[in-house]
Amino acid sequence: MVHSFGGVCLLAGILIHLNNGGSIAFDSFTWGIGSEYLGTYLIFLAFIINAAVPPLGAWLADAYPEASVTGAVFLTAFTTKSAIYVLLRGFPGVEILIWLGAIMALYGVVFAVLENDIRRLLAYHIISQVGYMVAGVGMGVFGTAAGNMAINGATAHAFCHILYKAVLFMGMGAVIEVTGRRKLTELGGIYKYMPITFWLYMIGAFSISGFPLFNGFISKTMVVQASAMWDYSTIWLMLELASVGTFLHTGLKLPWGVWFARDKPVCEAREPPWNMLAAMGIAAFLCTLLGVYPAILYNILPYTVHYEPYAPGHVIAMSQLLVFTFLAFWLLRDKLHGTPTITLDTDWFYRIPGKMVIKFCEGPLMATAKYMDNSLMRMAVFFRGIPPKSQTVVETRIDNAFHERVPALLNFQNIYNKIKEEKVREISYNVIYILIAMILLLIFVLFGVVTKL
Repeated sequence: MVHSFGGVCLLAGILIHLNNGGSIAFDSFTWGIGSEYLGTYLIFLAFIINAAVPPLGAWLADAYPEASVTGAVFLTAFTTKSAIYVLLRGFPGVEILIWLGAIMALYGVVFAVLENDIRRLLAYHIISQVGYMVAGVGMGVFGTAAGNMAINGATAHAFCHILYKAVLFMGMGAVIEVTGRRKLTELGGIYKYMPITFWLYMIGAFSISGFPLFNGFISKTMVVQASAMWDYSTIWLMLELASVGTFLHTGLKLPWGVWFARDKPVCEAREPPWNMLAAMGIAAFLCTLLGVYPAILYNILPYTVHYEPYAPGHVIAMSQLLVFTFLAFWLLRDKLHGTPTITLDTDWFYRIPGKMVIKFCEGPLMATAKYMDNSLMRMAVFFRGIPPKSQTVVETRIDNAFHERVPALLNFQNIYNKIKEEKVREISYNVIYILIAMILLLIFVLFGVVTKL
């Protein structure tokens, strides 16, 4: 549903933008007040939806955990990163992105606190990490040292995120593959059966948490440093708090609950096949390689990098944050067990109205069908002058064609029920949402808001 809305916004935005004399070049987007800028706003809205910006980001935590083990890895690499690429090319320096990114960074870790599903927990941390990138894009004002730092940081973090998130999702995918379980409350005590998987996972956890010598440290700290250079003290604090939450849940709570937490294993476990370990090992090696030799990545960033990640001040500051987070976790570890709950995200605010929209649309359509039925019955009366046998044939065919088929075609509830029989998860309502979106876009075009090019 959300991506249907985003796709319609993107299509409508492109049409309006081209109709107003714009081009499809990234540097043609301009901001202002007036209808001539509507296309730019719609394109911008489409891509912040794809970047999973709250409150329209709940789709990510729903979609990623339902993908296959392999599919989830590809989703982490491409879905939100495509949006970051477009924002970097078309909307750098847009100030609202700074605040949206900082909110995303905290939003993800807050919902991770509540989560019991191991892959949903990782999915929420994707939202958090993408928040750093979005904030970096917002601070990326051209021609300034802080702006260049922010763009470099957002680009580097997007690249590093692909690697360490692949390790994390492969690690949890391996656990699900061999145990058949995905809830923290159903796992624990399996370290002695899966030590290799654990340590490979921890390399990804160290990376996302920003440990020195791992790739997350050389990228995330650039965005945080850019916020300090711009003197955004509130943004800096929000990003630092998000770093604490990231290490607390991805680096401590999750591995503790999956591999330890219990003296005896609650299920049978074993190491995954060698090819899964090899894939994790390659990604983990790259995470470490970039962390030890950051110049490999820095040399391909958009601007010349004037940043020393291993300056003593940076290392000490990050080490303090990580050490105190670990101490807090160790003291409170017995209270951080997962609870068997279902997390209600912001999507419920538009899921319920969405169903109401369907019912609202169904009423007028059924009224139209009834009107057509009555009209056709009056037409049948007109044919009463013909011979009785022919009259019966005509009335029967008309009744069969319109009295039964037309109302069935126009009945949204009937469409929903038929699609639901296919037993595809939630696709029934999603198809209807797509139809509604396309009808609205068609009306949008027909009423002359977008004229023929």
